[in-house]
Amino acid sequence: MAKSEEFKAKANKCFADNQLKEAIELYISALELNPSNHILYANRAFCHIKLENYGSAILDASEAIRREPSYIKGYYRRGTANLALGKLKQAKWDFREAVKIEPGNKEARNKLADCDKVCARLCACLRVCSRTRLARSCMRALFLSLSSGDEKGEV
Repeated sequence: MAKSEEFKAKANKCFADNQLKEAIELYISALELNPSNHILYANRAFCHIKLENYGSAILDASEAIRREPSYIKGYYRRGTANLALGKLKQAKWDFREAVKIEPGNKEARNKLADCDKVCARLCACLRVCSRTRLARSCMRALFLSLSSGDEKGEV
């Protein structure tokens, strides 16, 4: 366990120095020694977000959540990655869960509001353009993407 914490400390330092690929490798080493540590998954997810590897970020954040369902950073990081990929419904679900865990968390509340704003803007743009056949099919696709999936943010 001590060696895992040593790798984590080195990874955190690399992250702070913006050496993100090195940080990921060190988090991997730490996880090999302590695979149940949800914080390591969430930290590695943050590295992936910074590198714009959103799919990997979602996988790591989901694993952090699976291992510790009350860990707000797991939801926040998965929501951030989902939002970056345009998965508004999933992002909104994640930020809503984060706010449930920590109602006073201003960042999570702001991200939840951002999801609502993006959705409203998309809907407004599509309504303006709804006179064309292509725009109507885009509106249908947007509606289906926002209304599909289950209540856990999964499609």
